[in-house]
Amino acid sequence: MKYSKSVKADSVSSFVMPNDLKSIKKWSVETTTEWLISIGYNDCTKYFKEHKINGRALLMLNEDDLKEIIRHNVGQRKNLYHIVKQLQIQYNKTTSSFFESDSDTSEIASIEEERLNSTVENGCVKMSKISLKSLDEEITPNLCENCYKVYHHSFESSVNNCPIRSHRGEKRKTLVSVIYLFLTCLWTSFMLTVVHDRVPDMQKYPPLPDIILDNVPLIPWAFFATELIGLALVTMFLLLLVFHKYRMIIFRRMCSLGGTIFILRSITMLITSLSVPGVHIQCSSQRYGSLMNKLNGALNILSGGGLYVQGVRTCGDYMFSGHTVWLTLLNHFITEYTPRSMYWLHTTSWIMNMFGLFFILGAHEHYSIDVFVAFYITSRLFLYYHSLANNMVLFQSDHQRVKVWFPLFSFFESNIRTMVPNEYQYPTSIFSKMYKSAKLRIKKFSLSVNSTRSSALNAKKSN
Repeated sequence: MKYSKSVKADSVSSFVMPNDLKSIKKWSVETTTEWLISIGYNDCTKYFKEHKINGRALLMLNEDDLKEIIRHNVGQRKNLYHIVKQLQIQYNKTTSSFFESDSDTSEIASIEEERLNSTVENGCVKMSKISLKSLDEEITPNLCENCYKVYHHSFESSVNNCPIRSHRGEKRKTLVSVIYLFLTCLWTSFMLTVVHDRVPDMQKYPPLPDIILDNVPLIPWAFFATELIGLALVTMFLLLLVFHKYRMIIFRRMCSLGGTIFILRSITMLITSLSVPGVHIQCSSQRYGSLMNKLNGALNILSGGGLYVQGVRTCGDYMFSGHTVWLTLLNHFITEYTPRSMYWLHTTSWIMNMFGLFFILGAHEHYSIDVFVAFYITSRLFLYYHSLANNMVLFQSDHQRVKVWFPLFSFFESNIRTMVPNEYQYPTSIFSKMYKSAKLRIKKFSLSVNSTRSSALNAKKSN
């Protein structure tokens, strides 16, 4: 077994990282003990042999597991756990690449398959027996406990490989997030018609002083270029959803964040009406007036996606920029849920994001403060949301406070127990799962129909 990188540990000076990190999940018990010897933990090899810790089990290992394995030496256990955690982190970084998962890995087991293959106790999925191909025996793990405790993991079975504690209700949550985003966009569109009628008179209130707008000349085609960049980022995001293994979680998070930010945007633009940022913008020609006209206008804005290329023209929605929100959100989701090795994609995404913001300013469609506030709020909310989700705050002792302050987050992330790994599948696996699910449902339906017919026939015979 070859080793390459030396990684610093806390109480241990350093340890040698295996040269081929991707092969860790295929390690046998003997290979794992050889690795222990190489990092200076010779006396722990007997415990690992006794508990049959192979490479896959090593990637599942957590501190509570080590308490069962090494009971008497606290310092040794703590140091070894720190090293194992560093190994898990490095493994996760290395294997986060396209189509790294084995072909037999599925995204999320369907609810019907769970009912057939598992039992549920207190919301925790416990499998009766799972055969692992690299082992010669069968084990009986408590998957609820494993999903709760493991820091980084890479399991090949569909249940062990997902960061979800229980799959029940996940599709329903995604549907709720889509409805939430739709309602917030509808509300924001209605607010656009309201603030449009409240735009200050351009003759009385000229554009406010702005450092960037005063020094950047008007570029007529800039806003059109911004929306083309946005459509390109949308295409990249949709491709990510198609290939990513945990597409439903990602899409749900996008809807949740987008909806929340747009609620905040509707409030800010309603509270204060800023003057038009450019003299080229004509806002006095169209007024919505009555409530019915406002509702019709809101539906027109929503159907056009609020896009300039779709003929949507709005005024008054200056604090803050909705185009900046979507450009920034798409950029952050693309960079977060693609492998770190794809630096070229991350660089391209950030360049597109920055150019999109520049073109918004070049078109004089928003003040500089609108763009800055939109970028700051969107990026901070994205980082805060994922920091909470990745650190399992819903499963800590003070989780009730999180549920009070972040009810939507608590609802959408209640089953997510760890960082969502960047694993990918070919789209054909989606259709195969849909086919299997449909086949299973048809089978169940036919069984229920046959049972109903047989019970009816028995009732007739008895009469």
